[in-house]
Amino acid sequence: MIPEALTSATALYLLCFVACFVSAVTPWLVNAEVIVFSLSAFAGSGLNPLAVALVATAGQMLGKSVMYWTGRGALTLVPTRHRARIERWRERFTRRASAATGIVFVSALSGVPPLYVISILAGSLKVRFATFAIAGTCGRFLHFTCLVYLPRLVAALRGPG
Repeated sequence: MIPEALTSATALYLLCFVACFVSAVTPWLVNAEVIVFSLSAFAGSGLNPLAVALVATAGQMLGKSVMYWTGRGALTLVPTRHRARIERWRERFTRRASAATGIVFVSALSGVPPLYVISILAGSLKVRFATFAIAGTCGRFLHFTCLVYLPRLVAALRGPG
């Protein structure tokens, strides 16, 4: 028999994963930050804050990977007159892999520029998937970890009462 607390925690983790995946693919419909921030309120009732950050990161990066691979096929849809410009950007990112890594990481950490757009561009510019996945995962994990601990920090700063 599965304890009720474990079942409800498992359901919340699953909900977090699915909502963060949906948010990654359709950010105008679901906001991952609102989901993670809301779940941080349940951390005292069986949810581990780091587990919430990990689950949110996994859902987001699975969704962003879908956007990355969608971007890989998007180049064929670009009008011919813009392909030369895109090719120049791809060459820059190929020569300076650290630039692509930095842009993906900063976008994943801060949301500026939007990771949705960066994911598609990284795919269409043929940034190495491993580079995209590692930089994105590190940035998103730090982002969600800060977000899940923010309510605790505010409460600690306010003090008792």
